[in-house]
Amino acid sequence: MNDILNIGLVIADENEYSPLFDVFSDCEITEVLFGKLKANNIKMQVNGKTVVINAIRSGCGKVNAAVAASHLCENNDIIINFGFAGSIFNYKVGDVILGTCYLEHDFDISALGYEIAEKPNQEYVYFANKKLLDVFKDVYKEAKECKIASGDSFVSEDATKDFLKNELLCGACDMEAAAVAYAAYTYNKPFLSYKLISDGADEDATETYKESYDNKSDKLCVILRNLTEKLSKENFDF
Repeated sequence: MNDILNIGLVIADENEYSPLFDVFSDCEITEVLFGKLKANNIKMQVNGKTVVINAIRSGCGKVNAAVAASHLCENNDIIINFGFAGSIFNYKVGDVILGTCYLEHDFDISALGYEIAEKPNQEYVYFANKKLLDVFKDVYKEAKECKIASGDSFVSEDATKDFLKNELLCGACDMEAAAVAYAAYTYNKPFLSYKLISDGADEDATETYKESYDNKSDKLCVILRNLTEKLSKENFDF
C-alpha cells in the first residue's frame, strides 16, 4: 500500500453523517461538491501515513448510494459504508452489525423463473473483503456478523421480516449496503459495510427508528476512526 491511503465513504443521511465532524475535529476537513450532494475530504496523518477519507452524504436508497459509490470507486483504495439498519435476527438496538455479504431483497423477477434477488447472468450476492473483515473484528470485537439485505423500503412488517430471515437468511436490513457493494465489486475495490441497529424491522420500527435517529450516535464514526488508525499501521495488500 502507498504512503497515501484513500478511503471512500458512503453515508445516507445527515444524522448518520454529521458526527464525522466531531470525531474527526482535529483533522483537516474540506467541503467539496459532488454534483448536488454534500461531500467532505477528511485528511490526517496517522502513523507516518497520509489518510484521506472522501465522504459523501448520498441520500437514502440504492440508486443514490450506487451513484455516490461509483464516483468514489474511481479514486479510492477502499470503499466503506455505514449507517442504521433494522434487526432481522434478535439483535438489540445499539448493536453493531458487520456485513459479511449483501443482496437486494426487493429485486424480483421471479415471474421469469429466477429466485428473489437473483440477477440474470451476473453475481447478485456481494461479499465484504476478508482482510477488511479481519481488521474490523480486531478493532471492534463486539460486532455481530451477518448477511445484510438492502431494499428501497423501510421494513416495518412482520411478513417482510420473516421472509428476509427465513428465505434469504439475512440478519439485518438497510437501504444502501448492497448497492455500494455492487459498485465496489464492479470496480474491484475492497468493500465493507457495518451498521448500527436502530430498530427491530417490525411493527414498532417507525418509533424505535425515530428515537435512534434523533439520538445522533457517534459510535459508527468512532469505529471508523479506530479502523482508519489500524489500517494505517499495517502494510495491507488488498
